[in-house]
Amino acid sequence: MHIEPSKTSFNCLKILTLFLLIFILATESKSQWIVQNSGTLNTLKSVFFTDDQNGIITGDHGTILKTIDGGAIWTMLDAGTTSSLNSVFFVDTDTGYIAGDNGVILKTSDGGTTWESQNSGTNSHLRSIRFADNNTGYVSGINAVIAKTTNAGINWSLFAAPGNGRLSTVDTNTVYLVGEGLSVFKTNDGAQNWDTVLWNSSYGALNDVCFNGPANGIVVGGSWAQGYSYSVVYYTQDGGSNWHTWLKINSGWLNSVTYADTSIAYAVGSDGIVFQTSNSGEQWDRQVTGTSNDLFSVHFPTSETGYIAGESGTILKTVNGGVGIGEELSDENQMLISPNPSNSYLTIILPISTDKGVLKMFDNHGKLVMSENVHSQKHEMDVSCLKKGIYCVIVETSGKNYFSRMIKD
Repeated sequence: MHIEPSKTSFNCLKILTLFLLIFILATESKSQWIVQNSGTLNTLKSVFFTDDQNGIITGDHGTILKTIDGGAIWTMLDAGTTSSLNSVFFVDTDTGYIAGDNGVILKTSDGGTTWESQNSGTNSHLRSIRFADNNTGYVSGINAVIAKTTNAGINWSLFAAPGNGRLSTVDTNTVYLVGEGLSVFKTNDGAQNWDTVLWNSSYGALNDVCFNGPANGIVVGGSWAQGYSYSVVYYTQDGGSNWHTWLKINSGWLNSVTYADTSIAYAVGSDGIVFQTSNSGEQWDRQVTGTSNDLFSVHFPTSETGYIAGESGTILKTVNGGVGIGEELSDENQMLISPNPSNSYLTIILPISTDKGVLKMFDNHGKLVMSENVHSQKHEMDVSCLKKGIYCVIVETSGKNYFSRMIKD
């Protein structure tokens, strides 16, 4: 007698087969971020390209790297200083600026081949430099200092600032600045006065800000709450009047953000994390980089071609927006597993509350090794009996199925 399999069994088989395929691809495939040879182990702090071929990267110990062939070859240049060079920005193909520790400001007029020192008027460590046009630029640094030029760096004037973080210029008078904690400040009069447009008393820090026009802007950083680390993103679509939040639990802090076009942006941070949004910050998907080094700067000269700079001389490049078959599952179908890796007890947290679900765990051969009922959003389980390895975890609920990977050590 032939017995037809039940519809439920068939659906479970389809889900498992699909997830195992994604699981194999995600763990074995190569990412679309390619490692380049920087020729240095110095930490790289900032990257800027004037087009997809010509770029400058700066970093610790006076590091300046230049490429004219899309990063195939990076050449070390003489900075004339050993100070950490924290930020680089170009206003056109020839004219660029660098800001660094000890009040260092450098300028090039030949595309970065040679650099000359400018008098910033301060010895503070400068963290960020941006220009609104060919003449008007701003520098931010520690000790709550802002320096401004209106004549292409011939003279810099100092202003008191409400924060020590990085800045983003919208026009010659409108500037956003991130400060201590989760705070954002805005000036509409060229740094004379500042308004607080975002303030959150939670423990954390905002490390970078980027606006692509008067309305849309993104700030990124990190936070700690209830024993968990979060990637933090705030985004605005009305010039900072209202801010919306996106959090990624159990994820590293974000250090840099940039737009690739009007709605696509990228954020990078600790432990090699890269996130991409295609809707101006409302939702972010993590990309695979193949590195666990901290990443400090990201820049896209075109919508598809981007570069990342990080610790130990790390340089990454993509020519397709970083999209590859090794991407993680969409955030809406993911659940948190902590600690991960684990050798005994772990906690699984679903994105939504549920009073009825089934948790199933499969080894890398597709064999079911554990199954438990789930009655809440937070579920604890003992995995000490499992062998070391990587496991697929699926929680089936009446409304949706959730997936993740667990490493047993």
